[in-house]
Amino acid sequence: MSLAVSMDRANAAPSPDPAVYEQLQQFHGHACAGSIFGARLGLAAKQALKDAGGTGKFTARYYDLSCPVDGIQMTTGSTYGNRKLTVQDQDEHRLVLTASGNKRQVEARLTKKAEELGKKSLDLNRKASALLFSSLERLQLEKEIEEIYTWLKTAPDDEVVVVTALKSPKGKPAGDVADNKSGEGHLPSDLVVAHHLDQIGGKQVAAPPVDKGAGEAYFIARNR
Repeated sequence: MSLAVSMDRANAAPSPDPAVYEQLQQFHGHACAGSIFGARLGLAAKQALKDAGGTGKFTARYYDLSCPVDGIQMTTGSTYGNRKLTVQDQDEHRLVLTASGNKRQVEARLTKKAEELGKKSLDLNRKASALLFSSLERLQLEKEIEEIYTWLKTAPDDEVVVVTALKSPKGKPAGDVADNKSGEGHLPSDLVVAHHLDQIGGKQVAAPPVDKGAGEAYFIARNR
């Protein structure tokens, strides 16, 4: 069961500081719609959970192993390294953020418009990469891509992200990230997009690492 959180445009959080995206690009290794998605989801969920009275440290669960994971780590402070982030690879751009103190939770999803623009930017990137660097057609495609990135970075929260406060059975918050003392299923923060989490026997385990280039190709392939 969930209770939708309605936000007035006037009360919506302002778009993130441009410096956030500069740091994100350095951390992630390149600019892309996916990492921007993660930043917007993370920031919106974090603010909503604070506004809902969430206490203690925040833990995150994301449902797709792709570029948004880096944006989520950077904006929420919940990372593989501090064992506050879990990824379930279900091809779903959905973030559940939980306050460890009182178990309050919020869920953040992308709007249909944001998802469509993200897919469009991937398609334009593929087309541009097949053209000569100096070609006018490539320059035009790159301009369109940059315009999409700018919109994703600066549009009001309610145009990019839908945030919902989750209500769940007493004593068992839905989607809560369990305390994993063994560290199973968690990965070092410097290998964020370089691993794949599989489900084996009901437990999350880390599969052998791949390189970050392969991780990016994986994100593109998943969104074709």
